Amino acid sequence: MPEGRDIFGSMTVRENLLLGSLAHRSRWRQHSLDPGARPVPRAPGLLGGLYAVVPIGVAPVFSVMRLVNFAHSSLLLVGAYAIFFFGPSGPLVWIPLVVVACVAAAPLLESAAFRPLQVADVTTLMIASFAISLVVQSVAQLTAGNVAKPLVMPACFISSESLGGIRVQAIAMATILTTAVTLVLLALFLRRTTFGLQMRAVAENLTMARLLGVRVNAVLPAAFGITGLLAAVAAILFAGQVGTVTPQFDFSIVIKGFIACVVGGMGSLPGAAIGGFVLGVLTTLLQAVLPAGLADYGDGFLYVAVILILLARPQGIRGTLERTA
Repeated sequence: MPEGRDIFGSMTVRENLLLGSLAHRSRWRQHSLDPGARPVPRAPGLLGGLYAVVPIGVAPVFSVMRLVNFAHSSLLLVGAYAIFFFGPSGPLVWIPLVVVACVAAAPLLESAAFRPLQVADVTTLMIASFAISLVVQSVAQLTAGNVAKPLVMPACFISSESLGGIRVQAIAMATILTTAVTLVLLALFLRRTTFGLQMRAVAENLTMARLLGVRVNAVLPAAFGITGLLAAVAAILFAGQVGTVTPQFDFSIVIKGFIACVVGGMGSLPGAAIGGFVLGVLTTLLQAVLPAGLADYGDGFLYVAVILILLARPQGIRGTLERTA
């Protein structure tokens, strides 16, 4: 059997040996290779943090399934409406309930929508995820209506502090801090825990991971569960800045979050965060320098800037080019 990086190229020898021990402990199992078993102007920091939280949230699913999961917006919508329903109970009550709602909805989404399509190609899965987000939006419109619902948020979300003579919203500082902490914790989980190692193994070589005893059918729901937890974080931060929820409350931020992911480099957690802050800075600069007659076309200029970045570096800021034989 090949050694070290010949099995899983992005992993160290120690990590490969740990996966090998999984195979030793589970040698009594029979491993099926059946593919059906496969698993208004805002501060740059605020915008960048929001754009970074979204791609960090979709990273676990993308790493395992190579799926650009537009249905992530549905999880944010679940979290926002959970804030609406439970908000009057106080943050000590509604914050845990929002987390529970998003974490519970994510594996349900995986089992009901994505598991039946496991053998489908990536394009089919991406279209399915987009369709799911539209279905959830439609259900929200039918049940809650299109009227914006006010959200009861803690007073600290709308407070501000003076830093160097500049008034900075507390939600902006919380967004930046939360993004940094989330990035570090997710990176530690993926690199320092056995389950995180199994997720990386499935992402790199599904067949070899199954042969080494990785429970692929458990990795996929767990990846969606982590995505649900991160979606709850994003929903709370986004709700804290907009103060209302509608069925379309989250879709634009999710789209720009995916763009940030591409700019930073698909599959790179630090790249996702960097891409988010780059997008936030560009958005704020365009809002500041564009004349009033062109202000409505700010997104168009933003996407031109994104295209120029990708022309100069197609793999993104922190991504790597894949070589084909």
